[in-house]
Amino acid sequence: MGGHSPALWQTGGETAQGAFDDAADFSRHDVTGTARENPSAFARQPLWLDAGTSDPFDPGDRAFVAALRAAGVRIRVTRSAGGHERGYWDRHWRDYLGWYAARLERCRGGLTRETNVCAAGTAVATLARCRYVAARRASAERCEDVTRA
Repeated sequence: MGGHSPALWQTGGETAQGAFDDAADFSRHDVTGTARENPSAFARQPLWLDAGTSDPFDPGDRAFVAALRAAGVRIRVTRSAGGHERGYWDRHWRDYLGWYAARLERCRGGLTRETNVCAAGTAVATLARCRYVAARRASAERCEDVTRA
């Protein structure tokens, strides 16, 4: 699971107007609170949070990471120059595709109840890997045909 410049808040009072219906809605969807109270909810999948060093959501992002790490949950964290903006994300698309492709590629080893999402993920992983490699080679490789193999 990746959070690329995630908009994480520590309290309902920090949220943008309209982001949640009310305090109860925030409480039901409080990602940082869940990380504090039930970190095991995040422990069974690879986690990556990346954000710009000038992202306005940095305090919430750091609180989320701290809660997970305090409970021993592994999370990859990457900080780079930039903010909560399209330019930041555009500079990192290759990294995102490579990371997701590598994780989805692991699904090929068989399906269980916990990994049944891998059935759809394998085709996505193949396409993402193809596009990632093509982007790194700066080629016009035809990726759509790869998913039919």
